[in-house]
Amino acid sequence: VLARIATAAIGTNGGNTDNDGGIHVRIVCQEEVCSEELATEKAVRSSLSRSMTKGGTFQMETVWGSTLYDPDALPFDSGVFGIPDTFTPFRNKVEKSCEIGKPLDVPAEGELALPKDAVDESTRLGTFLA
Repeated sequence: VLARIATAAIGTNGGNTDNDGGIHVRIVCQEEVCSEELATEKAVRSSLSRSMTKGGTFQMETVWGSTLYDPDALPFDSGVFGIPDTFTPFRNKVEKSCEIGKPLDVPAEGELALPKDAVDESTRLGTFLA
């Protein structure tokens, strides 16, 4: 479904354009680790790559957000591979060595607004969700 929506957005000029007429699409999504989600990400990337018009580009950025602690901040010698098998040793070491990151600032009004042409096409793109 995501691949069809992304491809439809390109087909309906849902991305930003510049002087060369190419469509430029940027997708930000949560980084996942399970095979099904990784397969979906791969399908979206592949679909976008095949669908780009001449002069167009796409960027897909993943952001970690599945855990309270950033995996790189864990206090174990081998990172996530050094996590103890039981919870208590994990908790004790993490509570002594890690800090929970501060939340991001609330975006200003309009900061996350879609481009006007994307909003105009929203009802058409919604048909792909069915």
